[in-house]
Amino acid sequence: MALYRWLALLFLGWSSVSGQKDWWETASFYQIYPRSFQDSNGDGIGDLNGIKSRLPYLKSLGMTAFWLSPIYPSPMADFGYDISNFTDIHPSFGTMDDFRQLVEEAKKLQLRVILDFVPNHSSDEHEWFRKSVKRESGYEDFYVWQDPKPGTEREPPNNWVAAWYGSAWEWNDERKQFYLHQFHKKQPDLNYRNPAVVQAMKNVLRFWLDQGVDGFRIDAVPWLFETVGFPDEPISGHSTDPLSQNYLNHIYTLDQPETVDMVYQWRELMDQYKRELNTTTKVLMTEAWSSLDVVKTYFNDSNNRQGSQMPFNFQLILRLDKNSKASDFKTVIDSWLDIIPSGHTPNWVLGNHDKRRVSSRMGGDHMVDIMAMIELTLPGIAVTYQGEEIGMKDVEISWADTQDPAACQLTEETYQEGTRDPARTPFQWDSSPNAGFTNASVKPWLPLAADFPQVNVKTQQETAGNSHLKVFKDLMNLRGTKTLIWGSFKSLVLGENVYATLRAFPNDKQTYVVLANVGSSIETVDATKLDNNLPNDLVFRVVSVSSKHSTGETIAAKNIILQPYEAAILTNHAFKLSQYLTLLVYAICMSVGYNFLRFVLLLVPSLLADEHWWQHANFYQIYPRSFKDSDGDGVGDLRGIMEKVPYLRRELGVDAIWLSPIFKSPMADFGYDISDFRDIHPEFGTIADLEALALACNAEGLKLILDFVPNHSSDESEWFVKSVNKDPTYSDYYVWHPGKTLANGTRVPPSNWVSVFRGPAWEWNDVRKEYYLHQFLVKQPDLNYRNPALVQEMKDVMKFWLDKGVHGFRIDAVPYLFESTPINGVYPDEEKSGETDDPDNPTYLVHTHTQNLDETFDMVYQWRKVVDDFKQEKLSEDIVLMAEAYTPLLNIIRLFGTENSEGAHIPFNFEVLSNTFKDTTGKQFYENIKRWLDVVPSNRFSNWVLGNHDNKRVSSRLGVARADLYQIALNVLPGVAVTYNGDELAMEDVFISWKDTIDPAACNSNPKDYLLYSRDPVRTPFQWDESVSAGFSTNRTTWLPVASNYKTLNYKAQKVAPRSHVKIFKALVRLRKQRTLREGAIEMQLIGDNIIVIKRHLEGVSTIVAVLNFNKTTETVKLSSVFQGLPAAFEVITSSMQTNYIDGSIIGRDEILLPADAAIVLEGNVANGI
Repeated sequence: MALYRWLALLFLGWSSVSGQKDWWETASFYQIYPRSFQDSNGDGIGDLNGIKSRLPYLKSLGMTAFWLSPIYPSPMADFGYDISNFTDIHPSFGTMDDFRQLVEEAKKLQLRVILDFVPNHSSDEHEWFRKSVKRESGYEDFYVWQDPKPGTEREPPNNWVAAWYGSAWEWNDERKQFYLHQFHKKQPDLNYRNPAVVQAMKNVLRFWLDQGVDGFRIDAVPWLFETVGFPDEPISGHSTDPLSQNYLNHIYTLDQPETVDMVYQWRELMDQYKRELNTTTKVLMTEAWSSLDVVKTYFNDSNNRQGSQMPFNFQLILRLDKNSKASDFKTVIDSWLDIIPSGHTPNWVLGNHDKRRVSSRMGGDHMVDIMAMIELTLPGIAVTYQGEEIGMKDVEISWADTQDPAACQLTEETYQEGTRDPARTPFQWDSSPNAGFTNASVKPWLPLAADFPQVNVKTQQETAGNSHLKVFKDLMNLRGTKTLIWGSFKSLVLGENVYATLRAFPNDKQTYVVLANVGSSIETVDATKLDNNLPNDLVFRVVSVSSKHSTGETIAAKNIILQPYEAAILTNHAFKLSQYLTLLVYAICMSVGYNFLRFVLLLVPSLLADEHWWQHANFYQIYPRSFKDSDGDGVGDLRGIMEKVPYLRRELGVDAIWLSPIFKSPMADFGYDISDFRDIHPEFGTIADLEALALACNAEGLKLILDFVPNHSSDESEWFVKSVNKDPTYSDYYVWHPGKTLANGTRVPPSNWVSVFRGPAWEWNDVRKEYYLHQFLVKQPDLNYRNPALVQEMKDVMKFWLDKGVHGFRIDAVPYLFESTPINGVYPDEEKSGETDDPDNPTYLVHTHTQNLDETFDMVYQWRKVVDDFKQEKLSEDIVLMAEAYTPLLNIIRLFGTENSEGAHIPFNFEVLSNTFKDTTGKQFYENIKRWLDVVPSNRFSNWVLGNHDNKRVSSRLGVARADLYQIALNVLPGVAVTYNGDELAMEDVFISWKDTIDPAACNSNPKDYLLYSRDPVRTPFQWDESVSAGFSTNRTTWLPVASNYKTLNYKAQKVAPRSHVKIFKALVRLRKQRTLREGAIEMQLIGDNIIVIKRHLEGVSTIVAVLNFNKTTETVKLSSVFQGLPAAFEVITSSMQTNYIDGSIIGRDEILLPADAAIVLEGNVANGI
């Protein structure tokens, strides 16, 4: 049976990847207790603006959504659960405008907002209750009113007891009746047997849905209905105190059948709202401290009527404690998985605002990582209460300081049994006074934990070692893998006290083994008992803070030693798939025969292929200042980019984005002059914003590449300032020389070297009394790579950003890294080139001493080792290096690496970019392609670059008429395609006058020649729509002007147009995902001087043909005369705007009619004729 169970999982896994899970089914929810999260106005109470300021932190954790405990107007008798107005905000938390801004900011960060919905009761200060007291028409029965017990004056109607202690009935002297309050007496129960109440509360839900929320956590669900007739409840025998809730069996006040129906009605409202407004799914999370059998009913009924997507599973809270054994963990977890109805998703809750924190409840800090590791690797949804990620503990609150009404109703001797204050203390952000929660001079509403200087976010983020927060983030990253989203689940108890689970999924190449020693003794376990197909050795992927093991360490699967309270996740590191496939092939052969086996064998190679993600990827360059402005300052930023991640991945379909520099900089060269390599320039955001962007990209399967600018820093860098002052550590971080002195005593630079930006490459520093080298701007001093300390420093910079979640780097200005060393203390002059008489022009010299030195290539090889080592240590996908080098082809090829040393994965191929012009003929373009294909080594991958931030846009440089032609060409060629933002729309350069020019490369020139050097025209804002500033910014003044044609040339217009440049681009990106373009052979034919035909063919799959017409006249092409054995007819994939072809139409292979400067892409299959 085990064989067939694995086979079933394999088939389910392979079929399921083509399906989709709704957003909530794999979500991670974060509960915020608003009073305690972040105070923004210095009153000692957390608020909405404080939450908004911390949203990047939630994103950096990897959260999908956050749930807010009540924020509504309230007398605060129960800190917000006594609501006096269901459709407004309590002034302590802010205003409705503050809430709308919070929702807007959350959506920019792709975070969902969940509100607490408290339907069981209101405050006794609610307008409804006041009207009900007065028996006003329509409100008489809004609450549960009863006369005194017959025969008495004021004895309660029955023996019902409130959840908090004492009678559940309170006399109202004005109405002369008792009202029911199953909680505090200031929380009268609403009457759900009154249709008007039902409708009023549905209206509340709709109100908040209209404000943009994504769902609700429904509070205290079991108490919604009471039995008609109000009979006494039987005595339970669990308590002798008749005022204690435990005194009675609550068979008439909890879990009534009508309660479940009410939840179904609310679900129907959610689904109806989604249909009416075409929104994403709105979710319900139900709080019910009930038996599993009751909780199960909230999912759906026998007629498949749907209820709550997430009836909260409190089993990890209710049934586990510091004395629990591994067997208890297995029993508790299995019991929940066993009752989940088919088609529904499990959820796991470790803590909340009503229960002791994990560290305090489970016996101490040693259990924090164990509980996180178990919860976050279980299948389904995870809910985290604020502070659990850093291991916050409960704070013991004295009787005098206690504020929780549930405790205040008890006595000084018993209040600890009911108090919830200890779990609600302020969040610990850093080690500053009041832990960064509020101003140092303010008294927080509840006292802080004494250990906050050690237990806080900042300390755990910045520690060189492991921390609870780092473990938590590693676990959250794993939750995004196919294995944890789709994979099978198996659990065992190994040894005496190790709870062990296995998550496996054949489409992913990794199996995860989770081991948690929940006992106080050392355990030695055999992980292969979970699956005897595990390899002999496993690799540690995540380890708890207490672990003696380290990430990346290998261990024998049959002999894993775990210290007391140690937890770890291990992986097979891609050994598993071939073993499963062997099993699969054998089973199929035995059961269904050879014909089906033959089909499987055709499938197997693609499943076994170890294809690296970048090898056929579409990279998209973003110039951050110009992509999307999120804060209205006229400059693009990281949050703006994050807002557009769905555009990049879901709409365009690109695989990776590369960001031009976002680091701290005086902006002398708009970010290429870096003053701090480990921080973000404030215009772009914060490190938290970058981490949030990385997670947003990761969630969409989009890789994030950063610019790495290693040749130079800013002259305002701390390193340079210290080097100027000859600080021993930094003195040789830069290239210094005293210069030469002429016979007449005049001081001159060390050599005749010329800057890329014109003029001498040396600048005198009057403090140090030496010249420093700057091959670019004066404010960009060259770093000294002959200093080993500097080399290590820059490697550490790479590691810093890799730890933030980036997938690689584009290395800027590679050829300039090294210079020739002085000979007898003198730097050699470079020879004149003869190309110009202008000695300030960089082309005046032949740069034999300042570019492409052998050491430069070795440095790239060293950087490759850095990223490969990181990949090995983290067991990640390939970390990619892209190298920018405007240099002869043979130097580009050297950047790939040698037999012994790997180099850049993608040394940029600028052959097309540098040698293609408006009047380029088909023959010349053909030769541009061939020059690269003829020299690229067979074991390397090609790449094709048509534009970037330093060269005029494709439409301006090569002509709008050919914009689609070049996109078609680049996307059907083998390897990597790189697109500059806006080229998918055929955006054009914007003329910038000399007066308005800000590019230093142009400003160093003159009014006559500046346009030859200016890069401003290609860097203007992205054109999103026809609104102010083209939708790039809400500010009418942007850092560079928007193109005047933005009202017609913008993404929104092209998206709805029947045909457009962007639709062509999207079709090409989709096509590149197909095997024929990824694996197929290439043939090219030149017809005459102006028609190129490119054929890509993969035997047994398809043939793709692109025809490019460089003529200025319409041409007919007969493909049968170009290539033999082609299908008789082809499907049109896409074609240039000038053509009349319809995508998806069928045309004969000899009927291709192309207008001037147009191109077409076709796909056919010999087997079926098309």
